[in-house]
Amino acid sequence: MNVPSLSQPKIAEVVTNDLCIACGACVEVCPTKVIKPAYNEFRAAHEVRIDDLQACQSCTAQPCDSVCPSIRVDLPDLARRSMGLNVSDMSRQGPVTGVFLGYSQPHRDNGVSSSGGIVRLLIQTALTASTPVICLIKKEHGHGPAILRSVAELAKVPGSIYHGIGFLDAIPLLRSVDQPCYLVSTPCQLEGILKYAVDHEPALLDKIALKIGLICGWMYSDHSLHAFMTYKGIKGDFTDANYRGEDKVGLLKIRTGEGEHKFHRRVFAGRAERLDYAASFSSGANRLRCRLCQDHLNVLCDVAVGDAWLARKHEQKLSIIVTRTPAGLKILRSLEAAGSLHLESSGENDIIESQSEDLVEGQTARRFSRHLRSIGMATPEFVYAETTRQEPPPTLAEQAGFGIERLLRWLLRNKNYRLFRSVYLLRHLSRYHPWVGRLFRIPGKLFRLLKDRKTTALSA
Repeated sequence: MNVPSLSQPKIAEVVTNDLCIACGACVEVCPTKVIKPAYNEFRAAHEVRIDDLQACQSCTAQPCDSVCPSIRVDLPDLARRSMGLNVSDMSRQGPVTGVFLGYSQPHRDNGVSSSGGIVRLLIQTALTASTPVICLIKKEHGHGPAILRSVAELAKVPGSIYHGIGFLDAIPLLRSVDQPCYLVSTPCQLEGILKYAVDHEPALLDKIALKIGLICGWMYSDHSLHAFMTYKGIKGDFTDANYRGEDKVGLLKIRTGEGEHKFHRRVFAGRAERLDYAASFSSGANRLRCRLCQDHLNVLCDVAVGDAWLARKHEQKLSIIVTRTPAGLKILRSLEAAGSLHLESSGENDIIESQSEDLVEGQTARRFSRHLRSIGMATPEFVYAETTRQEPPPTLAEQAGFGIERLLRWLLRNKNYRLFRSVYLLRHLSRYHPWVGRLFRIPGKLFRLLKDRKTTALSA
């Protein structure tokens, strides 16, 4: 991977190293207007481009560096300045006023949108009260942010989006809205909006009545869908994808110019079918910035919502809901009192079980970042209260795994989709051929057996 020279500004490193998440903050502050929205065909993702690198390098202010959430995010400071919270001791869970498991009572919401239908219910509640909502909708080409003003427009809101999208229009839309609105956003996009607002346009903060945050795993590049289409023999240009609908949690619908194709993401006819999906939507197919993210829980919003696949709930369609402000808690309690929302009290353990300790604590993200920095690549800095906390250095096995992941990402970008799947299979061979895993475990078992016998002999 090309590593920028030290003379390049940090924003150029962000773009070069696949760290841009198209939040639009740098576009808004660029004094020379050389940073523009773009779609990168090689990475198959929305980001920005720098039209005149020389003008960018000669810029003495470089405000783009200060607003970019892929350079540095001081989360306690940003929470204090944008939310008025005293969170100097912020943990990885973020500020919390309540943790719940819940679902929207209307079957339509609970069946066709993200588990539990909470986000759709919150959007509907705002629109019913004539409060505008800025969120992603289906557009002519892909998805993008828009202002919704009526309940009739709720049909434009997709159930779930996992492929790459751009949020570049969100700040201008927020500027144009004529009354306080609800803002629905992923963690990184919200970080960029708030970093821009607190330093350059504080009046925008007064235009946000409620921040609805998606608890986010990661976002895949469009190569993910292109690879899956290759494996399934789908012809035609990709136009859209939906990941829920028709009351089927695992439904994947891909639309091309030749029609619509449906697949189940949880039930597979055999190992080959499972491999097609698992490879296409693996960690090697996501955006690198997502892989390095340490704010999956969306700690800067008022209400954070994510899937809650808890063992004791037997895969019920539930959301884990974390309220972070009194305003967030108030709206949830009002919906519960109105009979629109079923809630049950939950806690930190359910957050960890539903999202994994790795994601909550940013364990792999920190080790992967450390690995990338060791080979000269720039990585985002996430500041929590535990600023001195360090993840142990990656082991040799982990470094090898990170190297393979970088190889997989490179293969995708060069559209070597079938070779990508083959490398993925080799990496996870024991998952698809359990006998291979048993063979690999034999040397370790023999070593432990000999070690135990030697220890027994010495003690005798």
